[in-house]
Amino acid sequence: MGALAAAGAATAAGLLIAGGPAASAAFAGWHAAPTAPAPGQLLAAEANCPAGGPSPGGKVGPPGAVPSGPPALSDVRGRYSMLLYLDGDGGSTLCMGGGSFVRVLPTPAPTAPAPPADGLVIDHLSSRAVTFVEGRVGSAVTGAALTLDDGTQVTVTVGGGHVIAWWPGSEGVATSTETTASGSQSGPADVATDAMPHPCPSGTAPCNHVVHVLDGSAPPPQKGG
Repeated sequence: MGALAAAGAATAAGLLIAGGPAASAAFAGWHAAPTAPAPGQLLAAEANCPAGGPSPGGKVGPPGAVPSGPPALSDVRGRYSMLLYLDGDGGSTLCMGGGSFVRVLPTPAPTAPAPPADGLVIDHLSSRAVTFVEGRVGSAVTGAALTLDDGTQVTVTVGGGHVIAWWPGSEGVATSTETTASGSQSGPADVATDAMPHPCPSGTAPCNHVVHVLDGSAPPPQKGG
């Protein structure tokens, strides 16, 4: 895993709130482990994600649109749902929402080597008011957790070789724990050196900052850059 580095928080555009205590208050219903979705919750989350469609040149649709087709993985924590969509070119898009907004986070195809059968690698990490993590796990991994710099342990969602999670605030990742049929192992988190957000290929829009407000109102001002 020579292309990996110690975990750290990236500065990227966040949700509709500022960081710090405000973030904690706004996400008071957040859970460190995924929760069961309420009836209709995932269908509503999928319907609220800006839809796109495939084309020979890549994704089409409005800026920040998710790829067509069903999500590959879902992570529910209280009222908030995060969906992972996979592109045909190896890239992916996270669509996370709850209440009156949806956050869309497109990411390029990973460049770090695939993790070993019992390993986990974080390919994309974006943090500010909220931290989003996406990565891959080896074929033997059945579950995993991340321990943050402040000691909080976040159980991640694992499925189909992918892993996703999020938490309020910009706390970095210290260690990861992977569970297989033979037991669990923990160690420093493997984070790809290019895990931080990249600008859109066109250079015209910050593709790591697309907020779709469902009620048509304008997002409130945000702190930071």
